[in-house]
Amino acid sequence: MSVSDFAFFGRLHPLILHLPIGLLLGALVLEVLASKGKVTRPALGLFLWLAALSAVVTSASGWVLSHEEGYGGETLEWHERLGIALAITAVLAALLHDPRARSPRRLGFYRTALVVGCVLLVLAGHKGSVLTHGADWLDGPRVRGELLPGNARLQPGSDSLPSPTENGTSQEKEPGWSPALPVEEPDTYAEVIAPFFAARCASCHGPTKHKGDLRLDSRAGLLAGGEDGAVLVPGDPAASLLFQRASLPLEHEDHMPPEGKPQPTPAELAALEAWIAAGAPFGDAAASPPAPAAPVAPEEEPAPPAAKPAGPPAEAIGALERAFLHHERVDPAAEDLWIDVAAVAPTLGDAEVRALLVPLAEWTVELSLARSVISDAALTDLARFAKLRRLDLRATQITDAGLAALAGHGALEELNLAQTQITDAAVEVLLGLPSLRKVALWNAGLSPAGLARLRTNLEVNAGDEPAAAALEVEGELAFTSDRALPGAELVPETLRPVNTTCPVSGSPVNPKYALVHTSATVTRVVGFCCPNCPKEFWADPAKFESKLP
Repeated sequence: MSVSDFAFFGRLHPLILHLPIGLLLGALVLEVLASKGKVTRPALGLFLWLAALSAVVTSASGWVLSHEEGYGGETLEWHERLGIALAITAVLAALLHDPRARSPRRLGFYRTALVVGCVLLVLAGHKGSVLTHGADWLDGPRVRGELLPGNARLQPGSDSLPSPTENGTSQEKEPGWSPALPVEEPDTYAEVIAPFFAARCASCHGPTKHKGDLRLDSRAGLLAGGEDGAVLVPGDPAASLLFQRASLPLEHEDHMPPEGKPQPTPAELAALEAWIAAGAPFGDAAASPPAPAAPVAPEEEPAPPAAKPAGPPAEAIGALERAFLHHERVDPAAEDLWIDVAAVAPTLGDAEVRALLVPLAEWTVELSLARSVISDAALTDLARFAKLRRLDLRATQITDAGLAALAGHGALEELNLAQTQITDAAVEVLLGLPSLRKVALWNAGLSPAGLARLRTNLEVNAGDEPAAAALEVEGELAFTSDRALPGAELVPETLRPVNTTCPVSGSPVNPKYALVHTSATVTRVVGFCCPNCPKEFWADPAKFESKLP
């Protein structure tokens, strides 16, 4: 049985997710009313259990949907974590709720769980909205003019493209002019097509959701296609599934974007058609026809133009995702990758490094192999990662011999070797890394002398720094129970009782119960042990005066 067998259950997620929202927020309102005695707690308990059950079902259906509909990325991971935490907190609040409110401590825990659940509800809901509508959905609909370059911008309410003039300004064309994209410009894809995909398609085919295994947010995704095959045929718009679907009538079941989503304008469709017809250039075309080449000798050949490096291969990225290796861009504007194998570290060895990571060596700048089962052989492969700046080898079985494979690596800036088997023999290798500036060596095998050598040039964190001096020390505690008359220090000097023993009962005096008594010769403050003794004293003071100092 696989996740796809529960696809229908997963597709219920957008419908049932509103139940825990209403029920949990409603439970919070009812708790406020119950604290004022306006709602009975047994009724509130039933409400809480309904909220907890709906949160659990919603969390489970969301998990199924994420595997069925092609979602992915860091936003999904946070949405899943927050959803699971919300379900657990909702169940905990229902369990802690006491219908009779007999335990103030339990009541406090329950209220805390309920408030935390509502906070998690807001956070999980926000992450879900970003998955569905994109990170900038709160900004409202985009102005269509923003989808085109500065010299070919749509005016609000217009479906025609102005033509660029020689000085970069635009002028309206005569009626009947057909909007044709200046495909000879090298930035056509970056300034027109990529923003078009971001505005119309990225919510379902972008970095967080890959519906139909299709991504339209990069060159690699466009060329790789989806589960229905290629979507782009350069030079032939009619054969390109991408243009076919966008050109279908809105009511057609295969029309894209689906009904209810922002639809492309005629000008945008014309721009997309012209771009595909021109061969779908990704910024490689010249801005203008090239000047004639200078004459060359017959035996010489002009050097071919340098090709721009493409992004990470889509098949290599897909292999990472299928193997549950986390990856994300270090900078959204670049193709550089951070890869972390934490989810499968206990089973990831040298073969997996070679099969999954080496194909992405050109784009990997940060790599965490902590707690994996790699050996020295893997470091020979890692030496090929020319752009690698940060490498985490914590708690692996590498040795000095393996680390020597990285000798002279020109890009490494930070290296984590905590809990490894390296010794002082690795000091020379580390000092020979030209860009290295920080290294972690907790519980590694280096001696104090080896660490001292490294600290001459590097920032070393080995856990051997002396404990910081205390900023402040609290003085000796003094308790009121240590005094002869507990609580006496709280009473002004002029009102302190003259006696330490109650003249009526003989018990120790409590300073709270005292009165001013004037006898024939003296006025003084008399203390008693309880509120009843002063009454008996006032009835016959002479009877007790002999017991006063």
